[in-house]
Amino acid sequence: MPGGVSRLCCVFLLILWVCTPQCNARYGCCRPRYNVPQKPDPLSGLVFLEDNCVLAFRATAGIGRSAYDRYVATGTNDDSPLARSALPCGCLTVNGSLPCDRHYRSRILDDWPSSLIDTVRVTVYEDGVAQRFVEFNGMDSTYLDWFAQDNVVDSDWTDVDTDTTNFFSIFGLVQPNAPTLRRFYINRNFGGCNIDRGWLLVAEADDVCDFVPPGPYPVILYSSATTDANLNTADFRQADVLTVTVKFKDTARFSGYCIP
Repeated sequence: MPGGVSRLCCVFLLILWVCTPQCNARYGCCRPRYNVPQKPDPLSGLVFLEDNCVLAFRATAGIGRSAYDRYVATGTNDDSPLARSALPCGCLTVNGSLPCDRHYRSRILDDWPSSLIDTVRVTVYEDGVAQRFVEFNGMDSTYLDWFAQDNVVDSDWTDVDTDTTNFFSIFGLVQPNAPTLRRFYINRNFGGCNIDRGWLLVAEADDVCDFVPPGPYPVILYSSATTDANLNTADFRQADVLTVTVKFKDTARFSGYCIP
């Protein structure tokens, strides 16, 4: 076409990602193209349960693997896209009757943004129904030390925040020669196996006391009373799932950070 470049030429050149001065000057059809950076979603892949709480950890009873070892396995998680693709769906629920072959671990345990965390809750379930919980203040904590009596803010065990305890930790009681391997352990007193009292434990091996049933481990035991209970009585029951969930502060912001 005399005097210039045809529109057909411009369109053709655009298709080839070629922009000539003639085409751009006559038709203004060439525009710079940028790879606009997208803000990554820091919550992507996280599992949200009731009350907008994030599933940080799920211990599954009887699968023959240590819940504690998985909890502290820094750098491994089940909420990356590749890990999620191979994850049994039951592991994302609180229903122990659904298939789950592992203890679910979220990357939030590695990141642990304590300045954004409001509360952390431990809940035990039987057949998908919550039985007992303890809620903790998660501010200025680490992924290990939030589980402490001084941090308790709510529970349906009425005495767990005020009664005497001799163990209250995720690490728990480890005595290989006894043998004893009790994790997520909240206990009131010893004095002989027949008078031990407490609230919660996750047994991960054969135990010196008969109140820990034989495996497969782990065995999740909890007081079904509203207070501590004698571990040898019917008040102490087995749960099939234990969860650790995190609730963020209402003021938490997840999009206000810079992209290089």
